[in-house]
Amino acid sequence: MKKWFIYAIHNIFNYQGRARRAEFFGFQFINYLSQMAIIVGLALLGLGLAYNKTDSTGDTAIMLMVVCGGLLFIYQVWMFLVSLSITARRLHDLGWSGWWQLVIVLPTIVISIFLMIMQTGGGNHREERIYLSLIALYALFVFGIFGILFFKEGKIGANEYGEDPKAEERIVQPFSEQIVEENNVNR
Repeated sequence: MKKWFIYAIHNIFNYQGRARRAEFFGFQFINYLSQMAIIVGLALLGLGLAYNKTDSTGDTAIMLMVVCGGLLFIYQVWMFLVSLSITARRLHDLGWSGWWQLVIVLPTIVISIFLMIMQTGGGNHREERIYLSLIALYALFVFGIFGILFFKEGKIGANEYGEDPKAEERIVQPFSEQIVEENNVNR
């Protein structure tokens, strides 16, 4: 999986061609684990600095958390760009345009705005329940989309977006499978 993560990073601005399931899953899995490790590390760092009694003003702790938070933000933007690229190639493997990922990205922006409004106290409890219900439905929708991207087999053979990334694997079939296919064709 590590090789797929590195391959995806090297192809950050490559929106051409196709990405197989293993490439997409490998990148998403390693990206998720690395971001969780960074967030847990920052939380532990923050807890350690909060209990540090040598810096009475806390300026060092605050500065370190701001720097680490800034680095995390840069990393997340970088991984977002890589994710756009690999998702476009994965959609190409399924025979769909890469623009279909806007179905996930645009509502995420709208939901983020709604959450910010809720945080500022701009809505009543009824509106908050409606927003949270919509967010839950949207989350189910996104899980369904990712289920398709993770598990649906790509189009066999070349399509309008490029050659089949598994073409070499498909050529090397066991002899018995070749005989079955030939018998089915001859009927």
